[in-house]
Amino acid sequence: MKNWRNPLGLLGVGPFYVIPCLLATLLGLRRYGRSPLGRRGGALVLIPLGLVAILAGLALWVKTVIFQRVMADIKADRLVTEGTYAYCRHPIYAAFLFLLTGLLVLAGNPILAPLPVLFWLYGTLLLKYTEERWLADRYGPAYTGYCRAVNRFIPRPRQLSRGMKNKLKKSDKKVKLAIDN
Repeated sequence: MKNWRNPLGLLGVGPFYVIPCLLATLLGLRRYGRSPLGRRGGALVLIPLGLVAILAGLALWVKTVIFQRVMADIKADRLVTEGTYAYCRHPIYAAFLFLLTGLLVLAGNPILAPLPVLFWLYGTLLLKYTEERWLADRYGPAYTGYCRAVNRFIPRPRQLSRGMKNKLKKSDKKVKLAIDN
């Protein structure tokens, strides 16, 4: 591995992703607010959908930042591929994508619908040409193999099912150990 230093520090390109997306969301909500779609029968679908996206984003952020303590791994210069990183390469950015998408869905205005797609595209390009290049340079084949196996933002269905199977296998081992002892 080369002598490597992340030029953007601990937060990576996070502020360059989150701040513009947050501002676009807030400006969109201020300008277009609630629409007739949200006041009619659409609210029955949009409110639960928006709340699920918001809660998924919050849960993903809390699990990654607080419970997994990913910042300690970053400070220690370790490539993180387990926990939430086993499902998507950038779970913190994904958390903000889900959260902001949920807020936009709650507004119920179809004019705001392109924003999550633009946020995903912006995040993809930003990460592909910055953090992912740095990580590939730093960790080489380990990172490029990880990229082939794990999606950037949204887990592949087989990754989720594999994760559930692995959790079941681990719990089976714990049960077996408890029975053996």
